[in-house]
Amino acid sequence: MLQNAVSSGLLGLSGNVLSRRREGDIHKDVALRIPLYMHLSMDRHGETNHMTSMRSFAAVVATALSLGTAANAANIVEIASGDERFSTLVAAVSAAGLVDALQGPGPFTVFAPVNDAFAALPAGTVETLLKPENKGQLTNVLLYHVDDRKLTAEMIPHGSNYFKPLLTSERLCITNAAAGVSIADGTGTSANVVIANIQADNGVIHVIDKVLLPGTRPACH
Repeated sequence: MLQNAVSSGLLGLSGNVLSRRREGDIHKDVALRIPLYMHLSMDRHGETNHMTSMRSFAAVVATALSLGTAANAANIVEIASGDERFSTLVAAVSAAGLVDALQGPGPFTVFAPVNDAFAALPAGTVETLLKPENKGQLTNVLLYHVDDRKLTAEMIPHGSNYFKPLLTSERLCITNAAAGVSIADGTGTSANVVIANIQADNGVIHVIDKVLLPGTRPACH
């Protein structure tokens, strides 16, 4: 099923860190607030002002529904597309035709390079990868940045361990140490996680300072 999702397209990001409450929390708020509104709407004779109660109830429900809609909107694609730091990544994802799958249920972990990371590649590299005839190579590079699990920084084991990205023929060596999380790629160099745990409805984003490139399996010890 996952490979079908990959073949139909995978990636695209957005980077404002959106803090949203889940629907379950919102529904709890509604349940807690209704008795309070009922109490405040009592007149001095101890009788319930039903009109005030109903208006208050409607206002709470409307707020809950609007918050619920906002929370449901925050998938990985939407988060990355709204952050200018990821504009090069978003352009690459679009060129590779990999947007739709990361709008799906996931879960996914995306190691998202910022624009400066793409700019640090040799001159002409990005422009070459974005050409239609290089779509396959671009897709491989992008899939090297995605894991088909939700892995928060706290879930990554301490020490150095191999991880299999969606580019399943390759491996990443991810190190979780006191200094933070780093990721060694096929070139033998490492990216640093500079912002961890940007939560999305369908996974998590970790912002990195280097584009991960497939190649030789990195040493991992």
